[in-house]
Amino acid sequence: MLSLHRFFPLLLLAIVLLAWFDPTPLVALEAAALPILTIALFAIGLHLRTNDAKRLVRKPKALLLGIILQWLPSYGMKCRRLRNI
Repeated sequence: MLSLHRFFPLLLLAIVLLAWFDPTPLVALEAAALPILTIALFAIGLHLRTNDAKRLVRKPKALLLGIILQWLPSYGMKCRRLRNI
């Protein structure tokens, strides 16, 4: 049986490529980005269990690596932008 969750990464990649090469079709969705992300993150949070929290306390490397990889590029772009001013 075909289901969306199996093809979601490919769908996401297609949308990212579309936005990279021609963002004009997606500009109309800009106002909906925050509510969509809020709902998606809330849904992900609903699936977390106490065992997941315990695993993060026991092995925090994955969490720290994820935080660093998320914030490092944006910090680098900010520093680069400030340097070019």
